[in-house]
Amino acid sequence: METNYYKVALGHAMTRVAFQRDLFEGSPSPASAITTPVVANDGWECSAADDWADELRERLQGLYEAFAQAHADLAAEHDAEPDEVEDGHRHGNAYRPHAYARPHRNIPVGP
Repeated sequence: METNYYKVALGHAMTRVAFQRDLFEGSPSPASAITTPVVANDGWECSAADDWADELRERLQGLYEAFAQAHADLAAEHDAEPDEVEDGHRHGNAYRPHAYARPHRNIPVGP
C-alpha cells in the first residue's frame, strides 16, 4: 500500500482555502479593508471614489461564500478518498510529483 498523495494535496488545498475564507468571516464587507482607509479616511475625496467603493463592495460581496463552498467541495473530495491506495495507483507515489506542480505532458514522471 502507498500513501494517497492526492488526498494529501487536497488537505493542503483545504488549509489554504480555509485561511482565505477566514479572512472574510464576520467582515461586513470583504472590501472594507481596502475602502475604509482609502475613502472613509479622506484618502480619496470625490464622487468617483464613492462609485469605485460601491462597485468594489458589490464585486467582492460573494467572496466569503465562494471560499466556503470551495472548502466544502474540497472537504467532500478529501473525505471520500482513502488514506492509502494500492501500489502503483495513480493517487499513490505516481501522484506525488504532481502535488505542487504539473509537469509538461512530454516529460516522463516516475522512478
